[in-house]
Amino acid sequence: MFSLHSSIGCTQHGHSIGARCTTCNNGVRLLIDVALPLLWQRNPRRGNEIPVVTGVTTLHGVNFDNHTCPWYDVPNSERAKVAVSQAPTFIEEERLRVQGYRFIAGVDEVGRGPLAGPVVAAAAILPLEDRPSWLHLLRDSKQLTPQRREFLFDCIQKDGISFGVGIVSHEVVDEQGIVAATRLAMRYAVDQLPGFPDFLLLDFVRLPDVRISQKSIVNGDGLCLSIAAASIIAKVTRDRIMVQLDRQFPGYGLVRNKGYGTPEHIEGLQRLGPCPLHRRTFAPVRAVSSDAGVASDGVRP
Repeated sequence: MFSLHSSIGCTQHGHSIGARCTTCNNGVRLLIDVALPLLWQRNPRRGNEIPVVTGVTTLHGVNFDNHTCPWYDVPNSERAKVAVSQAPTFIEEERLRVQGYRFIAGVDEVGRGPLAGPVVAAAAILPLEDRPSWLHLLRDSKQLTPQRREFLFDCIQKDGISFGVGIVSHEVVDEQGIVAATRLAMRYAVDQLPGFPDFLLLDFVRLPDVRISQKSIVNGDGLCLSIAAASIIAKVTRDRIMVQLDRQFPGYGLVRNKGYGTPEHIEGLQRLGPCPLHRRTFAPVRAVSSDAGVASDGVRP
């Protein structure tokens, strides 16, 4: 974790930044006003790629949820914006290698939340020896710029041991539900790996139908290098698909929103009605279809 040192706060009780200490009432500056400016000043090289969304409420050894040192007037929605995540590591992979596993695949998906388009999953096996120089750049794909994701996508293809991609259509999402579709995409991704992995490291989801030893890790794409690599492969693949689909179905801004429910996308839905790519079981699409009398083929009567 990036170490933040500051004299602002309660020096009497050792609280290092910005939280108001209810024990002595010192340090009334807000963490949200203090922490982020200091982070930007002390880490200028990392630019927009500083990871700031983790939901963790502990920073620099201080737990801001306890009764003696709460955040002062900072709502929960703002806490996640301030917490800083550590870079993913090979800790999980190294533990497994000591146990005798050789080919350890990280598995992740993208596209559970969009109103349109497929769910895409990827599985990636990275070298644990002769490690490439770009590994330190890996992060959860959501924390990277599109340009950095494209760069790392090429690196993973070139230097990774292997990777596989699974794609499940929006029709399957509507027929089976998003959880089942997500698991199916992950299973397809594992099936596409050349050879047979010894172990799977998965971001949050488990694959009970896959008979390979596995571990589900909460926030796995932020903690585990193999899962981070899979998240990048899945994200770049799906983004490229949505850019192509935008040419076939203009008017929804898919090239920019990638199918997520942005104001531009919602406005397009209300104006044009759903297109054949939309997930009819998702509430915003279902509401527009019902209100506008849109037929199942996406054409207004």
